[in-house]
Amino acid sequence: MAAKITIGYKFIPTDKELDLHYLRTKAKGQPLLVEGLVNECKLYDDQELSKIFSKMRTKSKLYYYFTELNKKNGKGKRIDRMVGKGTWKGLDRGKPIHDNEERLTGHKRSFDYINRESSEHSVWDMKEYSLEGVSLEDDQLIKVSSFSLILCF
Repeated sequence: MAAKITIGYKFIPTDKELDLHYLRTKAKGQPLLVEGLVNECKLYDDQELSKIFSKMRTKSKLYYYFTELNKKNGKGKRIDRMVGKGTWKGLDRGKPIHDNEERLTGHKRSFDYINRESSEHSVWDMKEYSLEGVSLEDDQLIKVSSFSLILCF
């Protein structure tokens, strides 16, 4: 059973916490410790960002969500980052995230929303957390593709 959020609680997770306690937990198919802090969203869709985010129930200007990545074609490694009539443009190649024992646990990349025909052009930015190239160690060894699930805010 998920814990309840108390009055005055502020969700300010570190990169490690997002990676280890949210993205990994979700990728393993386990329930999150606290429900409602990270939602599911189909980010890469035909709708504009403001419409997608207006459906999320939060008073914060930060939206934490899980979404699936779309491949540009069935066999390639390239990702289709189109949303509405715009796209997410990568600002960096990403940085690795390590646990306290310096084991690789995930990656973090930064993106800006580009849509020159919209008032939302360069208004949105996104941090993407992925488990690309990371194996989840438990009773079973589970390989997670970078195309299956990401955590963004």
